[in-house]
Amino acid sequence: MRTPRGSLIALIVLAVAPAVRLRAQEGESHGRPTSETLRPVSEPTSRYPQGFLSLSMGAGSESFRYNGYSGGYGGAYSSAVTAPVFTVAGGARLNPFVDVGLQGYGWVNGEQQGTVTLGGLMFITRLHPLGRWLYLKGGAGIASTNFYDSYYCGCSAGPAYVGFAYSFGAGLELPMGHNVALEPMADVFYQSYSGRSFPPYTERILHLGLGISFGFAH
Repeated sequence: MRTPRGSLIALIVLAVAPAVRLRAQEGESHGRPTSETLRPVSEPTSRYPQGFLSLSMGAGSESFRYNGYSGGYGGAYSSAVTAPVFTVAGGARLNPFVDVGLQGYGWVNGEQQGTVTLGGLMFITRLHPLGRWLYLKGGAGIASTNFYDSYYCGCSAGPAYVGFAYSFGAGLELPMGHNVALEPMADVFYQSYSGRSFPPYTERILHLGLGISFGFAH
């Protein structure tokens, strides 16, 4: 026969057992990793597209050649003339590996009798094979050249020529801070012209520059 004392002890054990079991589980969770603590924390992913803007200054070695013309320099490029080059580019980064946008550039050579300018505006694509740091670039668009006569008339000597521009290049994006990078670059700009009053010819500019690139999150 169960005594009152035995019944009381059994009730106390049943009441205390859940609390003891909970305290033991809490001690295990503090003492060793559990499935909750081992669950990986997902890193925030970058959102695309993102914008970019690049400004640069540098030097360009300009030369030209006549296309399929036996006179003058023939198929060889002329001696080079070095002058400042300015570029500005902007567009969208579609994903970590591809940028698309526009680039404008200008080569400005101040001479004793005037100023010669070569410029272009192109659609460009930049490929980042490593996802960052290095990019390879190509573009095509319109080109223009003009001579400003400051010696005789203080005006443009004739209408500006308009032609076809294309380029190839590469650069580095070296981070300097949040969304700001130092950007050394190298390009080859080509400008092709043809007209009734002159034989077809091609301008070439070998460009080395240093710029600053800014990124803008979506």
